[in-house]
Amino acid sequence: MTLRLAVIVIIAGAVAGARTPSGSLGALLLPNSTRPAVIAASGEFTVEAQQRGDLRLIGEAAEFPLSPEWKDTPGGHTRAEVVAPGGMPAGAYALEWTSGDEADRNIRAVYVIAPPETQNPFSQQYAFACVSVDATSGESTVIADVAQRIDDAQAQFAVVFVRGPEDRFPGIVAALDACATPTVVIADAPESACRRWFGPATFSFSYGPDTFIAPASGRAGIGDEIGSVTGTIAKLRHDAKTSRWTVGLFSEAGARLSMRNEITLFVDDTLHACIYGSADGKDRTDAPKAWAGWFEPPLHFAVIKDRATLFAVNRKEVALVKQGQR
Repeated sequence: MTLRLAVIVIIAGAVAGARTPSGSLGALLLPNSTRPAVIAASGEFTVEAQQRGDLRLIGEAAEFPLSPEWKDTPGGHTRAEVVAPGGMPAGAYALEWTSGDEADRNIRAVYVIAPPETQNPFSQQYAFACVSVDATSGESTVIADVAQRIDDAQAQFAVVFVRGPEDRFPGIVAALDACATPTVVIADAPESACRRWFGPATFSFSYGPDTFIAPASGRAGIGDEIGSVTGTIAKLRHDAKTSRWTVGLFSEAGARLSMRNEITLFVDDTLHACIYGSADGKDRTDAPKAWAGWFEPPLHFAVIKDRATLFAVNRKEVALVKQGQR
C-alpha cells in the first residue's frame, strides 16, 4: 500500500507565512514552502538562514523548539543540521526563526510523515506528481489551477516545473501555498531569481531511500567545465550513491549540459531515470538532444504542459503511471 502524507490544515492566523512583503524569501531561506523538508519523526533536516537565530516548528496543536548548531557558510549565510523531536504527529509544520526582535516564518516548510509500513527502506513504495507550469502567457488560470491539479493527483509530493518572468513568481508561490501536498519548485530562471524565491537553482532532495537531483539545466545554463555548478553536480551525485534510485529533474527538454556534467550524470554513475518539464510550451516526448550520441541515456519521461503526470516508485522501478487532466 502506498503511504499517503497526512497533512494538518494550518490556521492562517496562527502561522501566517512571513517571507518579505513582496513574497520573496526573507531571513529564513531553507526549508520553505517550495523546497520543504519531508522527514519522519526524529528525522534530520538542514536549515539555512541569513544569520543565526532560534528555531521552532509550529503545528496545528503544538509547537516544538529546535536546537540548531549553526555553522557559517562561504556564501555569507549560516546553516544548521536540525533533528526534529520524537513523537511529533504527522502533518505539515511552519518553521519559525527569531533573533532578538526579528522574526521570520516559512509555512509548509517541514512535513512529518508516518513511519513506513515496511522496515526495509528499499521496499518502500510511493507516488509523486510532476506539473509543468508555463506562466509566460500571463493567463491567471494557469497559476490558479495548479494547486487543484497537484492535490487531485493524490501523491506523496509534487515537483513543479516553472517557466515565466520573475514578476509571476509571487502568484505561483501564493497558489502553491493552497496545496495540501508538499511541493518542490524547479524554475527555469537565473540563479539569483531562484534564490530570491525558492532556493538554489542546482539542488537535490530525498524522499525515503531515493534521491532527486535538479541541475540548473535550462536557460540559466550550466557554465564551463570547471565552474562551481559542475562541482555542485558532482558532489550531489556522489552524496546520492547509497540511494536506492537517483532521479534527474531537468527544467526543460532542451537541457544544456557540458560534457563534464554529462559524464558525471550519464557515464561515471548514470542516473536511473530523468524527468524534464515541457518548458518550451510544447508537449514533448522525445529525449533531449544533448543526451543522444556517444552514451545510452537512462529512462526519460516528459511532463506534458499544464497537466499533472503521476509516477510510481518501488523497489523494482521508477514508472510513469498516467498523464493527468488539464
